[in-house]
Amino acid sequence: MPAKSQEFKAMASPFDDPAAEFRVLRNTAGEYSLWPTFREIPAGWVTVGPTGSREVCSRWVDDHASSVFPGSIQMPITPADSAAQQRCSADD
Repeated sequence: MPAKSQEFKAMASPFDDPAAEFRVLRNTAGEYSLWPTFREIPAGWVTVGPTGSREVCSRWVDDHASSVFPGSIQMPITPADSAAQQRCSADD
């Protein structure tokens, strides 16, 4: 009987394959994902950027994403917030 360490081999993730081709996806919450081209696009996601290496796709997301927070958790700035920020700046 093989030792336990030999029984279980770590499965390589297609998301970690340096030779894989990816596409850039975005969902309605504004979240981005690099997705292997051989995998079906999940429901709720659309292609928005290039298809290419992980590096090319990551660079595109870095250049085009306006926030590190998805839209679903971004808080809009209200006029009251803006006034409070101005008062804090004036106190400095």
